[in-house]
Amino acid sequence: MRFLLLSGVGVWLSAWFAVSVAAQFSDRAGDLFPRSKRLGLIPLWTFFAPHPGVHDLHLLYRDRLRTGEVREPSYVPTIDSRRLRHSLWNPEKFRNKVLSDLADSLVEQYSHLVKEGRDVRVIMLSTSYLVMANLAMKMPRPAEVVARQFILARDKTFEASPAREVVFLSEFHRFDEGGR
Repeated sequence: MRFLLLSGVGVWLSAWFAVSVAAQFSDRAGDLFPRSKRLGLIPLWTFFAPHPGVHDLHLLYRDRLRTGEVREPSYVPTIDSRRLRHSLWNPEKFRNKVLSDLADSLVEQYSHLVKEGRDVRVIMLSTSYLVMANLAMKMPRPAEVVARQFILARDKTFEASPAREVVFLSEFHRFDEGGR
């Protein structure tokens, strides 16, 4: 009886491993087991990705002054410059990954709203938008600043002089005059 149980578990684990490996190269392999895919039982290992990440994402903000003038964009410090040690030890990568995932989600939600012809202002209620806006609004501000806008931009990671592309541009959000 014990032999049958161990054999069954071994067969099941072998099948799961084979489907997991096949799913890295073809989406159809994971589609054969939709419930397992939805529950995350079939892993996707990013080192098998056909299109590795080649962009750095930047969160910027612009301030609007009382006079109506809009300042040049400034960075929200999110991505540290790369060092050789990051190839072995990079605990900050989690923070950068969260930002990247939120930005991807925001851009995807926005394009979905545009495609469906819905009011794009509803995006301001999404978690992604609120987190990005919060990060930008928490940056220090001079007294003459009355509103702030955040910008998501990306550039090629390994180019000598990368061209920056704006991916998302928020509305200007006013600061509460009572609480700074």
